Amino acid sequence: MIYLKLSRRCFASGQLKNIDLNINYYKILSVDIGASEAQIKQSFYALAKKYHPDGESKDEEKFKHISSAYEVLGNIDSRRHYDELRVLNTFEKNMKGENTEA
Repeated sequence: MIYLKLSRRCFASGQLKNIDLNINYYKILSVDIGASEAQIKQSFYALAKKYHPDGESKDEEKFKHISSAYEVLGNIDSRRHYDELRVLNTFEKNMKGENTEA
């Protein structure tokens, strides 16, 4: 029940749009969970430059994933909500006995 109330609040506020709790946004941006805002921003800019569709690698799909990750982690409120939802999602999976690798 707690999970449903929290997720409704987060999504209703419009802070977390189109997120997938099975995707680890920290891994996409190559940062630790405890990374600072500056570290997240620096990693995003480096990866966005590397994978931009107009750049050398021209990997549009990877660029979209990087942008989505930064959209969530780059904002302190949405990052907090994302972290809360991940913890609750992991707890819920553990209660069901599912394997949790994220």
